[in-house]
Amino acid sequence: MVNVLYVLVDDVGKEVYSTWGMGGAGTYGYPSTPCADALCEGGTVQGLSYPGGVRFDRHYVEQLCSPTRAASLVGRHPFRTGIGDIIRQPAGEDEDPTSQASLPNSEYTVAHLLKDHGYVTAAFGKWHLGNSLNGGRKSPQRAGFDHYVGNLFNLQNATRFTISGVEFREGFFSWNGWSQDENRKVRTYHTTYVVDEALRWARDHRDEDWFIYLPFYACHDAYTNNATQTPVKKNSPPTDLYDTGTWTTAADVTQTTTQQTMHAYRACIEATDKELGRLLAGLAAMDPDFWDNTLVIFTSDNGSASGTGGTLQNEEHPTLGLYPAGHGKDTPYEPGIWSPLVIAGHGVENPNRSYSKLTSCVDLMPTIAGVLGFDIPEYLEDNPLTIDGVSLASVLDDSASSSAVRDHVYSEWFQPNGAREGLGDAGKTAYEWAIIGGDVAAGGTEGAGRYKILRNGASAELEFYDLLPSGSYDPMEATNLTPGGDTSGLNASELLAFNALYQKRTSLVTT
Repeated sequence: MVNVLYVLVDDVGKEVYSTWGMGGAGTYGYPSTPCADALCEGGTVQGLSYPGGVRFDRHYVEQLCSPTRAASLVGRHPFRTGIGDIIRQPAGEDEDPTSQASLPNSEYTVAHLLKDHGYVTAAFGKWHLGNSLNGGRKSPQRAGFDHYVGNLFNLQNATRFTISGVEFREGFFSWNGWSQDENRKVRTYHTTYVVDEALRWARDHRDEDWFIYLPFYACHDAYTNNATQTPVKKNSPPTDLYDTGTWTTAADVTQTTTQQTMHAYRACIEATDKELGRLLAGLAAMDPDFWDNTLVIFTSDNGSASGTGGTLQNEEHPTLGLYPAGHGKDTPYEPGIWSPLVIAGHGVENPNRSYSKLTSCVDLMPTIAGVLGFDIPEYLEDNPLTIDGVSLASVLDDSASSSAVRDHVYSEWFQPNGAREGLGDAGKTAYEWAIIGGDVAAGGTEGAGRYKILRNGASAELEFYDLLPSGSYDPMEATNLTPGGDTSGLNASELLAFNALYQKRTSLVTT
């Protein structure tokens, strides 16, 4: 019996973690995240002893939530699934399906794989992979989940609904969700509710092999104001879930919008961490050998926001300085796609260590398969199934912990959603991408991830960065080595790396 727990937090970049993040909390300081820390380093949290895990220091995701969610569940890049942007609900039946496409029902998810091996499967939280084009509220079931409870899209403050004659705005404390075919109008803090539901379901299936996918809505829009009241933190967590002495989230006219943002966001992170700890402790109470019998994956869907009032604003690395403006979520820059990842429990040998080579969100599906010893089908209905991810099972086994499992990582964002496989850059009305690697071509160590090419949609020019300019990782990307897209200033090694990376990307998206 090996259960699988995959936890995904929303809009949480590495800069917010004190012991395993970017290493700088700027003006406002770190939130307390004892559960996430213990997943990496071991310790006791909320009465549960953690053995520690493997922390992946160079893990990359997509720029936005829906593409990462799709890529991690199917092990395939966005250009293959057609999910390059957030999924929206079509406005009407006559709308062009490619403009608001959803995860195709033909995709083979990790939930399908585990169901094929006798697992019961469930998802709790923010889905954001379906709309009326792939089953609407039934889209989680069509993606392989026996049971689903949560919100299908982002919670929208402008959305109003009525409970017992009282009108509410949608937010963390009042939201319109689904469980199978049942519409649920919920008045419980979202993070608490989905943990309650996950524990209830796990208790009912404690004698079966289970897979729980728990994509928290937190910490998305943790600081959204109600425009009719200035300011009101409608999404601030219950006060017993965060340090109220450190983070001031109540309406306070003495705080600027940025200060309120920073405090509310950190309060939400602390609340999420505490509820994650409650989830793990509750699951462990059902199984005395929980860590031996459960593969636990914890990661995020993209970096933190970076616009005015965003969570990266005023963040400062202790030695490298302020993070560049506009380099967070929804960008191909490091703080936008560089994500926390820790794997603990079953399959992890010699825990409490880190892995410094490149990994990608597309690796999670084959990693689950690899740890459990399951083969991913090579064909689906006589059609080849291309898997872009690689299993990290060898990294979890300490005997190969320093070896590179891949020579590059690739991330992309495009509009509109829809089938894009094999089309390269053609047919996209908006497009950004980033590829990291090129070390061997420049005489370096495979998997170190020294060089990076990115296409910023604002300029459509190729930018080139050395992420290891002095031998240690620098996430700032302060110096574009190809200003204006001009490669003439590159030295011989840099030019070799640039050409190798560009060729790698070209062959990837056109095959």
